[in-house]
Amino acid sequence: MKKICAFLILILPTFIYAAEYPYFMKSTKALGMGNAHYTISSDQYSAFYNPAGLAFNKDSRVDILNPQFDMGKNAMDFYRDAKDTDWESESEIAKLIRDNIGEYQHAGVSLFPAYYNKNFMIGIFGNARLNAIPRNKVYPNIETEFFVDRGITAGFAGKFLNNDSLSLGANVKLIKRESLVETYTAADLAKDDFGQIIEDDLESGTGILGDIGAIYEMKSLPMNPRLGTAFTILATPILVMLKI
Repeated sequence: MKKICAFLILILPTFIYAAEYPYFMKSTKALGMGNAHYTISSDQYSAFYNPAGLAFNKDSRVDILNPQFDMGKNAMDFYRDAKDTDWESESEIAKLIRDNIGEYQHAGVSLFPAYYNKNFMIGIFGNARLNAIPRNKVYPNIETEFFVDRGITAGFAGKFLNNDSLSLGANVKLIKRESLVETYTAADLAKDDFGQIIEDDLESGTGILGDIGAIYEMKSLPMNPRLGTAFTILATPILVMLKI
């Protein structure tokens, strides 16, 4: 059990500033809509979907306490099994992995306090996620992906054309990322210095991302359908190296 605690302490952040790229942050509202949020996001999450969406916001708001947690059913089942496993026994760890072969494990936590109004937003964000897949019944191992992102973001947006049908926006993010993409065998997990192995495998870096977006509202059609696009125009090399 002490190995589990050591693993979680090192893998999950000790501060909830703390996301599977291409995202850093996901909106609960967007997830409820199948992540179809690129033309309707008008709050601080427009920074991570389409910065032009900020132009559709009608109010000024400070959003401070907005933690989001997610854990897949497989991850919950794996955790229950892991509590009964002797993490100093390679054979027991191997059995745990074999019993969960091919079952995708995911857990994450995020926080995004921000201020935003119709044309401007600024906020600080953090996101941690852990993805894992147990593999190989002969030589049991776990493919592990872990990311922690935190930083600050600001953006602005406005409406254009005579009928305000075109919205344009831009956003910039200063991001610090820690990442780990490794495969650990049952023998690795049973080692007394496994915590040190994780510390050695962690990579970190800081960089900048810049995004622009556009939304066109077809006001001549029923229900005013929208077309939107957003893309990154700036990504510093360190973020690319860290699999951003």
